Amino acid sequence: MNTVSLVFIASTGAGPVYSYAMAKAIAERNEYQLNLIISSTLSTKALWHEVFDNDPNVNIVEVCTYKHNMLSVLLSFFRVKTIRKILKILYASDICYIP
Repeated sequence: MNTVSLVFIASTGAGPVYSYAMAKAIAERNEYQLNLIISSTLSTKALWHEVFDNDPNVNIVEVCTYKHNMLSVLLSFFRVKTIRKILKILYASDICYIP
């Protein structure tokens, strides 16, 4: 079974809805092991966990990302642990999808 990693590390706007819809469509096919890398500040995080937590083919990984201020955005570039965590998952994936 191929592994697909979907990365969505923003938190608000239309992106969470679109990314959730794509993740759900991929998961429903039952053809892939799906890694969902999402922001811990994602506005629809509860919905993602509600739908995907009990799916054995889906793994949700939350990463700490920026908040909505300039200092937080700048400091996020220095979160080496977060960057390594994301890269480790992506390098082990067959397909990477970043909406």
